[in-house]
Amino acid sequence: MGHWCRRMLLPVLLACGACQTAPRAEPPARQAPSAPAVQGPSPTIDKLELQALPTVVNLDDKPGADGVQVKLYLWRIEEPLAVALERGTVEFLLYEGRVPRAKLHATEPARTWAYSAGQLRRFAGRSLVGSAYALALTWGDQPPRSSTVTLSARLLRPDATPLYADPLNLAMGSK
Repeated sequence: MGHWCRRMLLPVLLACGACQTAPRAEPPARQAPSAPAVQGPSPTIDKLELQALPTVVNLDDKPGADGVQVKLYLWRIEEPLAVALERGTVEFLLYEGRVPRAKLHATEPARTWAYSAGQLRRFAGRSLVGSAYALALTWGDQPPRSSTVTLSARLLRPDATPLYADPLNLAMGSK
């Protein structure tokens, strides 16, 4: 079942579970492992999902847009809910104008914000679909010059190629 389907069915399943009158069975008790578990390689992230409002926002008391608020979800094929980043670095990339997904890797971003897994923890939260990171990305006194910008996220992983989120086109609003 695809991630979108799981995300759509989760609220329905939760609501149905709350309506049950029969008591729920307790899960079987876990047995203590006989030997310490050997930690294997960190599970891979298969997809980044980036969400933002369709326009940039004013985040301070001065007139004019100075950033964008984003939410980032990380998905694994074998997990029904979004997961937290255990290792690697997430970069949020802002491009002038519209940049299609196929050209993200070859286009120089106008602005980059980079966060290690440890740095992202302070922006972590939980939602109905799992772990999420909510951030406000600001560009200070150097706003983009275009009327439209493209925003994406890139996961830099040890021993793997970078993974990109689908790009979002955002309106800069009136200048």
